Amino acid sequence: MRIDYTGGPQGWAMLTRELETAGITVSYQPPEERRGAGDTALHGVLWVVQQGAAGLIGGATVTGALKAIAAVKARFPRVEIETDDSEIPALRI
Repeated sequence: MRIDYTGGPQGWAMLTRELETAGITVSYQPPEERRGAGDTALHGVLWVVQQGAAGLIGGATVTGALKAIAAVKARFPRVEIETDDSEIPALRI
């Protein structure tokens, strides 16, 4: 599952921490910094590491990711978070 993040650095840090606290293994490169209008925004991509012999991500992982995303969005409502998971069509919260 791919998770795209655009927002401030505090939201990025919280998202990675929430996912890892939920026991979800993620991999990512340092996010790209974008400056403009006096604000610094980051754009980063996290990959949830696939689990299981078939390379599938289980329902508990999807649920954990949704909870992590919801927590970040509640604290930082202006961030944009998207995922490409077919279980969560067109998620943009």
